[in-house]
Amino acid sequence: MVTKKTADEIEAEIGKGIVLEARDMPRKNLIQKLCDVIAELGPMKPEGFNSFHKYKYFSDEQLSSAFRDKLAKRNVLLIPEVRNYDIRDFETEKGKHSFLTTMMVRWTLHDGDSEDFIEATTVGQGDDPGDKGANKAMTGAFKYLLIKMALIGGEGDAEADEATDKRHAAPTAPQKPAAARVEAPAAPVTGVQKGGRQQGANEPQVDTVSRLAAELGIGFDGLLNVIKNVLGVELEMTPDMNGDDKRLFMRSFFENLTSEEIGKVVQALNEAIARKPE
Repeated sequence: MVTKKTADEIEAEIGKGIVLEARDMPRKNLIQKLCDVIAELGPMKPEGFNSFHKYKYFSDEQLSSAFRDKLAKRNVLLIPEVRNYDIRDFETEKGKHSFLTTMMVRWTLHDGDSEDFIEATTVGQGDDPGDKGANKAMTGAFKYLLIKMALIGGEGDAEADEATDKRHAAPTAPQKPAAARVEAPAAPVTGVQKGGRQQGANEPQVDTVSRLAAELGIGFDGLLNVIKNVLGVELEMTPDMNGDDKRLFMRSFFENLTSEEIGKVVQALNEAIARKPE
């Protein structure tokens, strides 16, 4: 005797089979989930446009929209943690004051289906005369995390801050970098870059500071004292920062200095070495 099944009974059995099949499938780990996200993204082009300097950029909104649903449906959550930050007051070429915020952010990608997690640290900077420097710095750190993690390329990815660009657009006469008794070449100062700051220290100069500090054996704390005494800038590192965090923060700080400022630091270190007993 053949038993006839209703449509509801057939649908229930089909659904049960789908559930059982899904349970039998191996669960993907966090790395595999992120690779799926990157593959699903496909090629991306920057949609933002800075009309003052005529360049395209990836906006916070574009990147957030591209990643949000793809991470959420895979139960992946991104949590930020500000590890350290520095705020510097400086004068623009037009005699106005602005604040440069440098922020080190540790990002943790958590897998909701397991205990897997991945950590990454990025540094962002924000130039603003008001209270938006921290927002800009956090946004920059966030954008570069996603851009580098997903291997996204673009045309001149930079912060779209037209007001700051206009405020600092006036050129200045070339200046000579401060003399330093080291073999590291000085960075030529040919005028004002985007954001109105002089050209920053170059890689050999930053490496020279690290080498001289190591030669003196002063460590991070000693180097912070040198910066405070020479430049009048007081930096603070949190107790939970490890060696890599400290090195990344210090390198970011030095790369933001002008050639003249890092020349002063190098000169002070050289003088300390000269006074060091044999």
